Amino acid sequence: MDIDKLKALSYEELRALYKIFLHSQNISKLTVNTAYVDTFYLWRKGSKDLFWNTVSAMDFEDSAKNELLKALTENSTGNIKSLVSSYLSHLRRFRLFLSSDGTAQPFTSMQEKVTNPSRTRKKRLDIGVPVPSIDQVENYLEKWDGLENYHLQEDALHKLFFKLYNGTMN
Repeated sequence: MDIDKLKALSYEELRALYKIFLHSQNISKLTVNTAYVDTFYLWRKGSKDLFWNTVSAMDFEDSAKNELLKALTENSTGNIKSLVSSYLSHLRRFRLFLSSDGTAQPFTSMQEKVTNPSRTRKKRLDIGVPVPSIDQVENYLEKWDGLENYHLQEDALHKLFFKLYNGTMN
């Protein structure tokens, strides 16, 4: 996409165009809605120039982390490290949008790849299940921690049960 043309768009115009891209990605509606808002955090809390300078920086990862850290420290009371990670993942997806033609090849679901989905129910799938071990648990915990929106839900539950409700259930 022509970044100069995108930079000339208003906040709402750019978000509308980005939302179309997000829908083309076959991601959940919740993720689309979250990305539609969270991607533009630096624009809302800083400025249009801050947003564009960050997403187009040559040292994107470092620049984005630093700017998000500053903005979140000033504007948020949540787990800043976790929030930086979440917003950074949205900015990465936006950079994918910038490098695309407005849509990117959506991820194909497993069911779309199967020519006759009804046959798969009857057919036994040969799945190699790894032997449980400490390494396997650590591997899956690392994958879990890398999922972009789950930590937000877990943070909300942690706050609910350990900060707001903290044992007052007697």
